[in-house]
Amino acid sequence: NSFQVISNYLSSFKSSPAYFDISIKDVNLKKLNYIKELSKKHYIGIDSQDPISLMRKKEWVPAKINLEDKTYRVEMRIKGQSFDHWGQYGSYKVKVKDGETILGMKRFALQHPQARGFMNEWYFHKFLKFNGLINLRYDFVSLSINGEHQTVYAIEENFEKRLIENNNRKEGLIVRINNKPHKRVNIQQPDSELKAPYLKEGVKIVSKNINSLYAGKLKVSDVFNIHDLARFYAVIDLWGNRHAGQIKNMRFYFNPTTHLLEPIGYDQQILFPLQHLNILGLNRDLTSEPSEQVNFLDLIFNDFEFYSSYISELNRIAKKELLSEFLIEIENEKQEKLKTLYKSFPYFEYKSKYPSLYWIYQDISHTRYPDSQWLPSDVGTLFDNQEYINSSLRLNEKSSFAILDELDVDERILTLKVYNNELIPLQVRGIIFQKNIFFEMKKNIIIEPKVMGKNKNYKLLSIKVPSEIDLLSNNIKISLSIPGMDENYDFNILEQKEYISENLINKTNIPLDFDFIKVDENNKIIFIEKGRHVIDKSIVFPKGYLIKATEGTSIQLIRGANLISYSPLSFIGNAEDPIVISSDSTGGLVVLNTKVTSNIKYIELKNLNSYLLPGSN
Repeated sequence: NSFQVISNYLSSFKSSPAYFDISIKDVNLKKLNYIKELSKKHYIGIDSQDPISLMRKKEWVPAKINLEDKTYRVEMRIKGQSFDHWGQYGSYKVKVKDGETILGMKRFALQHPQARGFMNEWYFHKFLKFNGLINLRYDFVSLSINGEHQTVYAIEENFEKRLIENNNRKEGLIVRINNKPHKRVNIQQPDSELKAPYLKEGVKIVSKNINSLYAGKLKVSDVFNIHDLARFYAVIDLWGNRHAGQIKNMRFYFNPTTHLLEPIGYDQQILFPLQHLNILGLNRDLTSEPSEQVNFLDLIFNDFEFYSSYISELNRIAKKELLSEFLIEIENEKQEKLKTLYKSFPYFEYKSKYPSLYWIYQDISHTRYPDSQWLPSDVGTLFDNQEYINSSLRLNEKSSFAILDELDVDERILTLKVYNNELIPLQVRGIIFQKNIFFEMKKNIIIEPKVMGKNKNYKLLSIKVPSEIDLLSNNIKISLSIPGMDENYDFNILEQKEYISENLINKTNIPLDFDFIKVDENNKIIFIEKGRHVIDKSIVFPKGYLIKATEGTSIQLIRGANLISYSPLSFIGNAEDPIVISSDSTGGLVVLNTKVTSNIKYIELKNLNSYLLPGSN
């Protein structure tokens, strides 16, 4: 890519970003560098209140910024919670003094662009704005300190009233929520900025509302603008990463007119293929009771109204037309930002990776993250994530089934056992009798998702059947949907004696309907081609063959799909590029009755489940 890198660098001469000429007394600059070195030396790997972290937050030094022939008095300090902020080019918080603002901001951060994934954070805030959500001003500037030219820096707006005004909202509180029962709410503005009576009253209201929500006395919609909150988490899913959606990283705007909290997007930084974490709405139990110790995500996803709104937003945000429209809208501005970055990083798109990250506190079931990606070179990942969302929001004939558990003819009560084979909750819409008579449910009836380690993925449903309906009809169906989706799916109801689980172990046809599977009949070899394959229906390999896969092969099993083989496997990856077989916890890999030993090297098996007959527990 040498010629392209040269072309990138030459194009940067057409860019004229804001130039920050910073001057700091030598003693104060040494103080900042000393704190930066202490931070690296005493890094403990998690957000903390250790002495060095507190020092970073408290030790501000005076400085001056000259911008466009005007000099501003500011204060600066070292910022950050990890090594990427304390390298050769440090990260700084800046406060502008004397009632002045710089580029419309009174408080902002200056940091190396890689700390936010170069263009990733810029795309994220632009997409939030495109979707009508609160977003930060985020840009790239040239910078020097005491006459020494630095790399191009990212400038990121901080949390104060000008952020709210720039998003066309009335001045209100900016709030953090903690998972600590003794102190749920932190107000981000200093007391000096809370003089207006409606702001003081807002402090009391938001604290009372949050505590009442955790106590189960209020619904999510009583405390949050659930439309915005649902849309925000749908955006988080599209980006494939949960960092900005963690409660410890989130800020909220308390709207003084509606008395509701709205999310403020911040610090997303990373784009992942969504298959690594799955959508946030999977494995959620909508039937559990809230508690004082509950995790914030579990708290809000337990609310049926929020969950339905979230699924509806996912469905909207996964439309390719919406993403295409967004990319067209930002194209010209994107090109300008790229030219600015090319001044210091003409190669960054070709590196396009973060190293693997270890964030145990972020998602306990996915502690080792694969390489993340940098926009715009990997913008196709956003479209792939849309398709993954779409596949997660579709039901098929295996998604559910219902069994006639009991029939009381005298009392005309029909009792059904309705199963959910999905990782997403299902909602019972009604029962369909002969002649398309639809018996609608009068309340929300939710069937929990099929989650590994939990046995009950069904619900007993008793219905008083109207007298005009033939109870003995064998043509009864149950109508189900995903909460928040309009489309209904109908499933037949079987009697216990009629129900026979689909046993994939009896199927032995060569699976030629998969375009990535090739068969060499002369040598009796079935090849699985290289590439990433998402499979939502089971594959069964017959006897008499050798099943081969090599490095660069990734198979994702979703929606109960399994790999079952009567022939030996030759799955040979390598240390740098192992074969990966993963699942959303509903599928597994089974090799049966082979006379020849399988040869397996450098293979990663992730989140696989044991093979279960449909409907078994």
